[in-house]
Amino acid sequence: MIQALLFDFDGVIAASFPFHFRAWQQVITAFDVRPHDMVIKLHEGQPARLMAQALFKAAGLSIPREEAIVLAGRKNEAFRKLGRVPVYPQAFEILRMAKKQGFKTAVVTGTRLENVRHVLGDEQMKLFDSIIQDGDYRQPKPNPEPYLLAAKRLSVPPQACLVVENAPPGITAAKKAGMFCVALKTTLSQEHLAQADVILKDHQALIARFDALIQYR
Repeated sequence: MIQALLFDFDGVIAASFPFHFRAWQQVITAFDVRPHDMVIKLHEGQPARLMAQALFKAAGLSIPREEAIVLAGRKNEAFRKLGRVPVYPQAFEILRMAKKQGFKTAVVTGTRLENVRHVLGDEQMKLFDSIIQDGDYRQPKPNPEPYLLAAKRLSVPPQACLVVENAPPGITAAKKAGMFCVALKTTLSQEHLAQADVILKDHQALIARFDALIQYR
């Protein structure tokens, strides 16, 4: 029986892809590297420093870890200067349904807490019992550590967690953690989400299947 709902942030809670793309454009064009939308989408959920390395690799270049960290900081600053990032309204409908039924909730993200706070208001933040951010764990997605840490903080067995994801690193992490994973096609098509237990079109489809999915275990 499911006891907790764990949400990725970008692409699940926040409709943030265009903002991240523009922020990467601002900081890496000086290196003659252009952001590739599929590279960003396929690595979504990982820390920005790993995204920087992936973008350079896609361009046939490399960037040392220390420089990637600096570049990630610049990109996150640029992201927060681009204005208010929209959220998926139905995500909060799901959260309210979950809280009403007594489920514990968490965000499990590869981004920094500053970015989460930039997107969410205080009332929205209160809907989460825990927020697992970059820096809370040693090994990011696709390693299961971020999701296992969320389960530990919520005092819920991993097998009693339902994860909502939208990208391969997070799906892999959730499955390695022994959790049930629902993937939403908010940023990627079905072939990229095949490892998930259930693939749904969008948040509205998740709302329609909510009662059945929480009975999974």
